[in-house]
Amino acid sequence: MARLMRAHEIEVDPLAQALANFEEFRCRVNLQFLSDVRPNEERDLKRFVEETDFFSDDPLDDPDGAYALIRVLEENHKADGLPPLVQFLEAAPPPKQPPGDTSAPPA
Repeated sequence: MARLMRAHEIEVDPLAQALANFEEFRCRVNLQFLSDVRPNEERDLKRFVEETDFFSDDPLDDPDGAYALIRVLEENHKADGLPPLVQFLEAAPPPKQPPGDTSAPPA
């Protein structure tokens, strides 16, 4: 109770009050901006999902499928005249077996 009795004696720093008012105004502007942008973001989300829906039909769990997709994307990139983004290494040849060895090659 004693604090409340002394509270009227405390003066508010004008700079601190101005800063608090500025922050409140900034928050209101941000809120207005986000409420204005939300419909556009929802529309863009629907369009993005429609455009990239083909990825969901072919899951990339299979490494060969992922490599095939990247190769297609790289070919398109190359067709546009742009430098490659990734470099594919050629498959290593199978190890040679010594003559007369009939066992299976090492995996």
